Amino acid sequence: MSAALEQEWKSLYLLALSRSHSLEPTKERFASMTRDQISDFLKLIEEFVKRFYEEGPGAVGQDLEQGAKLMEVELEEVNPHLRGGRVENRLGKTIPSSPDRDSNLDLTVLSSRTQHDKRSYTVLFKDMEEKRSDLVNAEMLFDIPLADYSPFLKAAAEMSHLEAIYAIYRAQK
Repeated sequence: MSAALEQEWKSLYLLALSRSHSLEPTKERFASMTRDQISDFLKLIEEFVKRFYEEGPGAVGQDLEQGAKLMEVELEEVNPHLRGGRVENRLGKTIPSSPDRDSNLDLTVLSSRTQHDKRSYTVLFKDMEEKRSDLVNAEMLFDIPLADYSPFLKAAAEMSHLEAIYAIYRAQK
């Protein structure tokens, strides 16, 4: 009985090693795609956080009325990452992120000429947090060093505080 179990274990172990070895190129391909997505997303975060601090609801100083308006207004934001990763040119055709990549891979791109989404800061932060969470999970899955999302996390925390402030302001108004 134990000899048969040992033989089955060895067979299963060798099968797992073989499968792992055969999947290594696929894993590396997905890891490379994930690194590209992370790089693009970090650029998007940098642009978004800069805009948030310069034009967002916290940039109005003591003018709470203006800040409250900014909390509710829909923004135009360059955000291909949150549209499923596709970027469309001016003719509405999907374009690959670079000429040497397969256009069917649905890779993300950051471009100032992409179509714009109209969303509030609250929705944008929520969507970007979902994307960040997905990328962190992918980083762990593919053993990629974790990227530094701290500027986004700091801005998201500030946005959370601003939501509370403006909720109180609207209630007292």
